[in-house]
Amino acid sequence: MYLTRHGNGYRFQRRIPAELVAILGKSPIRLNLGRVPSRTAAAASRLLVGHLDRLFLCVLKRGPEMQQHIDPRDAIIAELQARLADLIETSREAAERADELIELQQRTHAAELEEQKNRLRVEALQRENHIRVEINEVYASSIETRANVLAALTLKRSAQKQVSELVVAPSLDSLSQRLESLSVAVESVLEGGAPGPLMSEALEWWHHEIRLPLGLSGSKTDTDYNRLKDFMAFAGDKPVNRYRFADFQQFASLLAVVPANYVKYPAFKGMSQEEAADYNETLPPKEQLPCLAAGTIKDTYFSPIRMFFKDVGAQHGFRSPLFDVEIKIPKFVKGAIRRRPFKVEDLNK
Repeated sequence: MYLTRHGNGYRFQRRIPAELVAILGKSPIRLNLGRVPSRTAAAASRLLVGHLDRLFLCVLKRGPEMQQHIDPRDAIIAELQARLADLIETSREAAERADELIELQQRTHAAELEEQKNRLRVEALQRENHIRVEINEVYASSIETRANVLAALTLKRSAQKQVSELVVAPSLDSLSQRLESLSVAVESVLEGGAPGPLMSEALEWWHHEIRLPLGLSGSKTDTDYNRLKDFMAFAGDKPVNRYRFADFQQFASLLAVVPANYVKYPAFKGMSQEEAADYNETLPPKEQLPCLAAGTIKDTYFSPIRMFFKDVGAQHGFRSPLFDVEIKIPKFVKGAIRRRPFKVEDLNK
């Protein structure tokens, strides 16, 4: 065994080959690695083994020629310590570069989110301008109609007055009805149609009338129900056809920094997801809980959300806000762990 725990840190140890016992003695070569992460210790151990093999070979070849006052063990340990210092410095520099990369990814994600918000604002302004053009056309038509009516009334004050009124009155009534219907249509378009039921009401209907009759396990249906309530707590209890793309994208961005299983820890008791994420970021790096994985966000959270809005949209006659929409998961979110099955030899052991 090359790597062992020693106190609060790790220690590298390797026995002396039999052919070098006469020169180096029987005591193993030991070297304290200090309090470093386990992955760093393992990597350093593998590199030290290879370097120590070369030093053993050198001592074996030059052993008879070495002077009596030179201690080979001291020389080997000094060489290993110098190599270990280089490895630790390299690891520290790599960690600093990783931190810089994460910070750059976070800034890039914030810029992408801001760009998306600006695009949505531009689309909303374009729709508003289109409606304004229609209103202006109707208004211009009404001005022209009024001018024609006044001209007719001026030329034909006497006998044709009653006839003009009979012709004009229906035109004005029709114009008024058109303006009123257009106003209602504009308001309906801007608001996304007539308000549907609140999400809290639709969720109860969907849970009891759609999900439970499917015969799924209770844990699956309860988990989907709770994930939808998490979204409703974040975006608000609104009519089901009043949610927009930004509500879902901002929820995904929040989930990317929410600590996994935080409800199991007393320090997070009673906190919302936003409060838990903020509190976790204030902790020292070694005490911070790992955040949700990308697969968890897509499968556990957004899969039931998509099913819910698809079913409720079909029931109440509106298009799901997630139809043909891709929710972007931040790039800094950790991916799923790829695991390989045991080999037959490992199972036999």
